[in-house]
Amino acid sequence: MTCTVKAGLAIALVLVMGALGAVAFVGSGVYNIGADDHHTKIVLALIEQLRDRSIATRARDIEVPPLEDTSKIVAGARHYASLCASCHLAPGMTKSDIRPGLYPHPPSLAQEGVLDERTAFWIVKHGIKMSAMPAWGKSLDDAAIWDIVAFLRQLPIMSPDTYQELTKPPAAPQNTRGLIWSPPSTPTPAVRIDAPRSATPVVPVTGLPGLISLRTSQGLRAARFS
Repeated sequence: MTCTVKAGLAIALVLVMGALGAVAFVGSGVYNIGADDHHTKIVLALIEQLRDRSIATRARDIEVPPLEDTSKIVAGARHYASLCASCHLAPGMTKSDIRPGLYPHPPSLAQEGVLDERTAFWIVKHGIKMSAMPAWGKSLDDAAIWDIVAFLRQLPIMSPDTYQELTKPPAAPQNTRGLIWSPPSTPTPAVRIDAPRSATPVVPVTGLPGLISLRTSQGLRAARFS
């Protein structure tokens, strides 16, 4: 038996023994997968290297659109407030109920920001396995995800007051006469309205109690009767 054959057999034996050892280790259940028991330094280093190389390989060809538009930043701020802030915090927000129990620990984007727009887009869209980072691409389109990235670029230099202003709920919707509508506190009684002879019968506006529409010779117009 030649030295080459002996070396090949030795390598094969080592690989087989390693595979059997890995199977035995996994099957034993000795490794604690609980989020409150952190990885060993070696395991964590391997996972981080795998994560970083995987993302870099897949994100490098993504084309970054213009991200300076104010409307994109505002839209991204509202997405961030509802979907991301509880884990990644925000200006003026130093803790949340869910954050202490997360592992791996999510970065505080209000302090760290994002280093690369392509990487940020890929992570937001696809998420990361075995972490609390979901794949938002399952519920948001690419345009909405780019809005979030546009906001993330501004986040580290944003004051708490500016953040609160950007994430305020939009103003209440208004009716066609410029009056804010709210449902009546009591059911609206039936009201008879004598329309002019040139008008067709009165038709209620669907979904808006307190309003009617009159189709007159001048066209459809809204009128309030509550």
